[in-house]
Amino acid sequence: MTLDDSRLTPYLEARWENYWLCYKEGKRYFNRGHYTAALACFDRAVLARPNDYWALYHRANTLVELGEFERAIESFDNALDERPKDYWTWYNRGIILAEEMGEFEQAIASFDKALRLRPHDYWAWFRRGDALRYLQKYRAALSCYEEALDNRPSDFWSWFRKGDCLRHLGQFEEAESAYREALKSEPDDFDTRYKLAELYRIQGDYRSAIAQYDACLDLEPEDTYSWYNQACCAVLDGDLDGAMLSLEKAVELAPEIYVPLAMDDLELKPLWKRSDFHRLMQFVRRNVRGLEGIDKGRSRRL
Repeated sequence: MTLDDSRLTPYLEARWENYWLCYKEGKRYFNRGHYTAALACFDRAVLARPNDYWALYHRANTLVELGEFERAIESFDNALDERPKDYWTWYNRGIILAEEMGEFEQAIASFDKALRLRPHDYWAWFRRGDALRYLQKYRAALSCYEEALDNRPSDFWSWFRKGDCLRHLGQFEEAESAYREALKSEPDDFDTRYKLAELYRIQGDYRSAIAQYDACLDLEPEDTYSWYNQACCAVLDGDLDGAMLSLEKAVELAPEIYVPLAMDDLELKPLWKRSDFHRLMQFVRRNVRGLEGIDKGRSRRL
């Protein structure tokens, strides 16, 4: 039996009062990705049994897939009226409030409810930490990630986000340790390597930063931010020849960004008197269209 997502089959239309038929058909269409049809089925199931937890719960998840988040929260709330101690409804409600609606305080309240039901649940602690991090409440978020790590000591994401919080709190040595713990699980994660490089740069450990940018470039050889920031670190470490090599690569990959930026960035001032710097700038300006009038660039800095 086939179904167009915009309407129910005549067979189902004729028997909409049959709760189980509507409920089972809704789950089947949901699993097949026919969300509009699934919603119609769950709507009919709720008409047949207005207080049925399962129909309300699956209806909410279907609305999430359709991007109707406010209606999904309303359906989750109706499900909770029937089962106020249901972990999954509180947890999923929190995810939608945080990740889709930006209602972080409400999301935290939902995760709190979930954690009362499962005090050692990794995911609820982790998601609660994320909501707090979005609110820039880094110390409170840090506590959540530590609780998550108590349950999953080798979890990449908890170590990674713990490092982010520690960095924002100015606890750079602890942040470095957290990022290195994350790398034990995912040694080839670009973002962790990049944040570690930036952490070293902020602390003035330019050689360690250069080494981490090298690791980033092994993973993504055309990442212009890594090439450019590596050039800046090389200048600050006194390696002007190395700085020129990195800068040349950044300019080669994105001249419209890094020519104006290099000519304005005070960190690169020691290069400005070098003839190879001027030759690079002049060559690119002569051979790349659209550089005239551009006087500002951008760089990715944490």
